[in-house]
Amino acid sequence: MSSCLRPRRSQSAQHTGDVPFVTWGYSKWFHGPMSQQMLDERIGSDKPIIIWERLFHQVYVNSAGMDWLGIRSAADLPNLPGITEQVDLDGGHFFEAGLDAAFPSIQATFPVFRCR
Repeated sequence: MSSCLRPRRSQSAQHTGDVPFVTWGYSKWFHGPMSQQMLDERIGSDKPIIIWERLFHQVYVNSAGMDWLGIRSAADLPNLPGITEQVDLDGGHFFEAGLDAAFPSIQATFPVFRCR
């Protein structure tokens, strides 16, 4: 297991409820590749997990995170320009304009991300 995921596995195990476990600071260049399958296998698929990239331009979610977002297929994505091209449903990866598909649920749950 990647050394960056070991502490997240322990922290996620202590996390309870339906609110996703969120961690920030992921960097592909420093931590290596990330995907929904990796999160499911190495941390778990029973609780929603969101891995936020260090520059806030992308997130990765596990299977439970996809369910929490209500996104399981392209039909569940908002009809906005650039969304389908910047969401990898199989990889649980939302980036740039694709974040518009994930952000409404995140903003509703975590008020700190609401714009004023």
